[in-house]
Amino acid sequence: MGSGSFIAFWPLWMDYEVIVGICILFLLVVAGSQKLGVFQSIHSVSRITRGELLFPIGIGIAAALMPAAWTFTAAILIMSLADGMAAVIGTKYGGGNTYRISGHTKSVAGSLAFFVVASATIVIGATISSRVDDLPLLTFGLIFPLILTGIENISWYGLDNVTIPISVLLFLNIFA
Repeated sequence: MGSGSFIAFWPLWMDYEVIVGICILFLLVVAGSQKLGVFQSIHSVSRITRGELLFPIGIGIAAALMPAAWTFTAAILIMSLADGMAAVIGTKYGGGNTYRISGHTKSVAGSLAFFVVASATIVIGATISSRVDDLPLLTFGLIFPLILTGIENISWYGLDNVTIPISVLLFLNIFA
């Protein structure tokens, strides 16, 4: 969550081409780390995932699209904060409220955490960027975060690190 929150604001300091280059370098480092068995903390998730490789790919694709800075920031913050909080809350409070989608276990608590953080991020981002009047609040603050929660639920093995920022960028570029 920390690195994604930091990266979300990179367009304020550097060009998108530089961000793409950093993502490529980070991807090579992570892939090399897996191959060589170093940096075990980023590879120590107990479930099957490719999230550590898909994280720089998702950011790199988002940067390559060269969106408005506020939409890039919203996309990366939702990927990092909403997904991170879903994991934290789901692990701590999701034991008694799990459900399965295509053999993958999710929790109501984790999905609710994702929805709340995604909704807050979009509404706050739109308000700060003066875009809040461009969309009806119901669509902007409730329906789209609900759709994102569904996308997160079916993006297994860390694929949400790509599907979430791209979905946010598409939605905001179309509607905001």
